[in-house]
Amino acid sequence: MDWYPTQLLVLMCNAESAAEVENGWDSDMSAILLLLHLLPPSAQGRKSPGKMSASHAVDNLKFLKAGTSVQQHLDITQSSQPYLLAQGPTRSSIHVFFIVIDKHALP
Repeated sequence: MDWYPTQLLVLMCNAESAAEVENGWDSDMSAILLLLHLLPPSAQGRKSPGKMSASHAVDNLKFLKAGTSVQQHLDITQSSQPYLLAQGPTRSSIHVFFIVIDKHALP
């Protein structure tokens, strides 16, 4: 997902809104995603791989519709990197988060 200023503005509006957003992240998640864009890169040693870009980090946040099998999602996903899996009826109403590592979902 490319992050253009309009998408950042949508996140800002969602973060400030107390109302439920139909197709976007809720206010808490929008605030976290905004922080990914606003925080400066951390200092890295010469041997450290660089910091993950904010847009790449957001791409590693997966959404799963409520009622969808987490195990089925794990079976079909081909990700070698850990990622955050959010599950709920909509992105604005997340019920549970999982950290997915090696095809194991940790609540």
